[in-house]
Parts: sequence; structure tokens; C-alpha cells
Amino acid sequence: MDESRQRMIDEFRSISNMAEEEAIVAMLEMHNWDLDSAVNAFLAGNFDAPPETPDLARVDEMATETDVLADDGDDSADEDPAAETQRRELARQAPNEGLGALIGRVLASWAWPLDWLTNADKEPADARAAARLLRAKLGLEYAGELPNGFDGAFHGAADLASGDGKFLLVYLHSDHHEDTPAFVQGVLQNEHMRTFINSNLVLWSASCHHAEGASFEERFKVTTYPFLALLLCHPGRRAGTVSSNSLGSSSSGGGSRTGRQSVSAEVVGRMEGRGVLTPEPVMNWLTSTMLSFQNHLDDMRRQREQTQRDTELRAEQERNFQEALEADQRRQREAAEAREREEEAARLEAQRQAEREEEERRALEEAKAALCRKRDAIGEEPPAGPGVTRLRFQFPNGQKVTRRFQQDETVGSVKTFLEVHCADNDFALQTLGISSSHPKRDYDNDSETLVECGLHPQAALFVRDLDA
Repeated sequence: MDESRQRMIDEFRSISNMAEEEAIVAMLEMHNWDLDSAVNAFLAGNFDAPPETPDLARVDEMATETDVLADDGDDSADEDPAAETQRRELARQAPNEGLGALIGRVLASWAWPLDWLTNADKEPADARAAARLLRAKLGLEYAGELPNGFDGAFHGAADLASGDGKFLLVYLHSDHHEDTPAFVQGVLQNEHMRTFINSNLVLWSASCHHAEGASFEERFKVTTYPFLALLLCHPGRRAGTVSSNSLGSSSSGGGSRTGRQSVSAEVVGRMEGRGVLTPEPVMNWLTSTMLSFQNHLDDMRRQREQTQRDTELRAEQERNFQEALEADQRRQREAAEAREREEEAARLEAQRQAEREEEERRALEEAKAALCRKRDAIGEEPPAGPGVTRLRFQFPNGQKVTRRFQQDETVGSVKTFLEVHCADNDFALQTLGISSSHPKRDYDNDSETLVECGLHPQAALFVRDLDA
């Protein structure tokens, strides 16, 4: 079951004092989970249910149980003979009614009067449930519209009045006072009075049978009913001594608005007894008292508006500060991220530079090692003789070099000599080739011997830079 329905079940239980949850659920389901409709039906004793086949034996058994319960009760709660006659009449009508409706009406015929006779002072502990119960009872007992009232504890009503800049009108209700019907019908249900209260006041009503109503009865030293008190609620004060003129109120719960630490309520006027049975004196009292203390209410309203402006100003300053702080933090983050990117880029560049230098170093070392191997491969220049070939080389820069080679050495050996000579003399020739002009020929086959390519016993060759 969802949370909202469970709350309705709990509130119906607090109003009706019914223990069986299944019965509460059935009552709410009959009224499509409309709490107000179910409460009003309960208070009116309307337990109608879908038609069922009546069980007359069970009806008689319930009637017998009813008699036993009534006999076991307090002598002051003896059932009215009219109720007994009504219940017996209902039993005779059983064949024409559904079992659920019949049982409901039988229970209503004895349980409702018996409950109100034996538990007249039994009110819900929850303030909101008590307020709704009182309003439902007044609506059922007196035909007519009532002024809007605050459903909740006193501190919530005081908080609402303080927040709205209105006076708080307190009405203490007594079910048994002889003047209560005249006051409810003549004053509370008066159209002009109802309109005036709805427009200018916050109305809070409490039964003197409820714990909070009884507490106020003692504080106000109420001696007769009906009783009205007009209160001026001060926001943001810590109430001191609780008396008939000063009532402390904490706004920690029970329907009060959040964000308020405390409210104190000052009694600025009270009216009770037969003087409140007609609307004219009540209206005159309300208007004159409100006029007398209107300056205080205006001061409180101005103070509240100033407080609201100060609060809004502080909130705006806080927003501006937070926005400036966030902007500054954002700039700092962006600057830090930019520094991190720059540092990362510098780190990567340094890493790449170190890798390039390492590659160059290894390449240089490999070139030196290769040059040493080539120098070792050349060997010593042979002396002149019949098996020796004499070659003269001319380099691109005009330099001429002559060297002797064995006739069976290859073109590759000659190129190796030229590479070593260029390295030893700082000639920038990485890739070289050799050719002759008479006959015009390029010597590209490194495996041919000097004899095979026609360079023995002597020849003049040009050294070319193949990368040029």
C-alpha cells in the first residue's frame, strides 16, 4: 500500500478510534479513498456497503452482542429505548437490505450513541485530526457553511497569521454549552461574518475536550462559552512567561511554515458568554480591536517586509558571491588546465627531443662502427706491380686522388675506399657513384672485378653524388 493511503488510514483511525485496519480500508474504499467523505459518513453513522445476501442468524447474534456490550457499559451510558426499537426494526428489514448495509446501520444504531455518551471527552491526540473532527462535527450538526479554519496545532496557526500579517482569531468550542448552537448558527455561519473572517483573519478552533483546547481554556481562564480571543502574533521572538496575555509558540512542526524559529502570540482582546451570540457585537469588537492594534500589525508587516528584503538582499549577495567564487574557481581551473597542457606539451617535446638525440647518437655510433669495419675491409694499399690496377678519382669539389687496387678487387671495394676517404676528409657524400667519360659508363655492379669492368690496368673515374 502506498504512503498516501497509509496516511489516510492513520488519520481516519485517529478520528474514529477504530482499531481494525480492514474495516478502515473498507470504509475508505466505499468512498473511493476520499478521506473527508469517509469521515463525514462515519460521523453520520452511514456504513452503507454493496448489497449482499443477508445472514439473519448473524444479525440476531450481533444484536445480542450489542445488548451485552451496552449492559457492560457505564450506567450513565444506557442506550435510548428509541435506539433499541430502531435496531429491532432494522433486523426485521434484513431481507430487503444488503448484509453490509444492515450491519453498518445496526452498528450505527448502538455504537455511535454509546461511544459519544461514554467517550465524550475522547478526542484524537493529533492536532490536525482533532481540528478536522471538530469541523466535521460542526458541519454535520449545523447545516450551513463555516468560515475557513486552520487544520492543525496552535503554533501552526500562529505561524500562518504571522507570515500573512493577519490577526489570529481563536474560538474555543464546547459541545455541551447551551449557547453553542446560537453562536455557531448566528455568528460563525453568518455570511458577512464568514466573509470578514476569511478575508482578514486566520481562524483557529479547538474543542475544550481536546488536550490543546483544554490547555488554552486554562491559560485564558475561560469561565463561560462561547469564547473568542484575538491574538497578535509576533515573528522572530522567544516567548517568555506563558500567561493569558502572552502565548509562546514554536514553529518546529504541525503544519507550520519552515524557516521560522519562533512566534509569540499576544492576546489583544477576548469576548465570551452571551455577548457573542449575535454577529453585530462580535463584528464591532473585532473591527475596533483590530483598528486599535492596526499600527502594531502594520509595524510588524513593515518589519517582516524589511526582513524579507534583507533576506532577499543577503540571498542575492550570497548568489553573487557564489557566482564570483565559481567564476574565480573556474578561471583558476582553466589556468591550471592550461598550465598542465603546456607542461604536458613541453614534457612530450622534451621526450621527443631526447628520443631524436638518442637516435642520432645511435646512428652516429653505428656510422662510426660501419666506417671502422669498412676501413678494416680496405686494408693496405698494394705496391705497384703486374697484378695491380691504378685508378685516379676526381671528386665533385675538384679534388683528385690516386690509389692502387688489386686487379681482382670489385667495384664495391673501390666504393668502400671512396666512402672512407670522404668520411676522413669531411666530404658530404652519403651516397656516391663512379663513372668514366671514355668510354662513357656508370659502374653500378658492385660485384664486378676491376678486370671484368675494363678498369685494369689503369683508369680515370669521376665520383658522383647520387643524392644531389
